[in-house]
Amino acid sequence: MAIANGGSLRAPIKVGPITVENAVFVAPFRNTVDMIEVTGQTMLSMFEFCAEKWSEDFSDTFAGFLQVSGMQVTYDIRRPVGKRVVEVLVTCTQCDVPRLEPLKKDSVYKILAASFIIGGGDGFSMLPSNIIKRYNLGSLDTDILINYIKKNSPITTGLQGRIRHLKDIEGGLDLKCLGNAARGHLSSIVLILVALGSWIFREM
Repeated sequence: MAIANGGSLRAPIKVGPITVENAVFVAPFRNTVDMIEVTGQTMLSMFEFCAEKWSEDFSDTFAGFLQVSGMQVTYDIRRPVGKRVVEVLVTCTQCDVPRLEPLKKDSVYKILAASFIIGGGDGFSMLPSNIIKRYNLGSLDTDILINYIKKNSPITTGLQGRIRHLKDIEGGLDLKCLGNAARGHLSSIVLILVALGSWIFREM
């Protein structure tokens, strides 16, 4: 599983040939990507922190809003702050066939994230003090993305409903839940999260 703050992805990737320059524009900060072990409660706190930054009409958004891989998060921004996460489903790593199952607060999960987020960047102060174990893998996010593109071209990505808003589900799903930070960068977000997910299974 992996998380990425939307503000770390700075450019879209258009249909057609992808150059190294394109990849560098997408992820220009060159953070290392490391793996951490955290409890389900810590993960829930991360997602609640994302949700508290948003107004009900989506006029106030948050560039640090977490994009996810290997998970599905459902929010309801109409609820009071601290109770806006409706459901978190995570990949069952012990299953013969991977599937999503409800997050358990007391369970320990391994997730990939950029060193910026792991260190508490974008306000994620709950992370540094609640990491059970950190694996310093050391690879740069830009390099992971470039290597994935080289090995898997041509690449096709699509929406998978990983982030959902209950109001939109009730009235017909749209992309409000992704917010302004994600619009225009959607293909880049999907691509880099797919790359991270693929990379961890190869490296660990």
